[in-house]
Amino acid sequence: MNLSPMDRIYLQKRERMVRYWPWAGGALLIALLALVGWMWWNVPHLVNPWAVSMEIQAGTLSDGSAVLMAAMLPVLTLTLLAFAVVVVVLGFAVAANERRLLRLLRRTEAWADG
Repeated sequence: MNLSPMDRIYLQKRERMVRYWPWAGGALLIALLALVGWMWWNVPHLVNPWAVSMEIQAGTLSDGSAVLMAAMLPVLTLTLLAFAVVVVVLGFAVAANERRLLRLLRRTEAWADG
């Protein structure tokens, strides 16, 4: 193959990312599950709608908790929307990387075919 130094660096970086992703992705999933578990047991008002519903029906939900939840709802909604925007932007970056890789592979294939 006759790849430029920039293309070789790019392919090496992609190989490194692909090789380490299962470990990094697995660690992130475990950390997220641990966070959800911790929040489920220690701060159920933030993640367990059934606990909140039962306290509302029983009349034991404090006014302070209700006010805090009402104040945090817009913040949470905006955060989730920002997260969705970041995911879409990252999707564009992934697509650009894949287009570059496909262009590189097509050029290499054309060179090999002569």
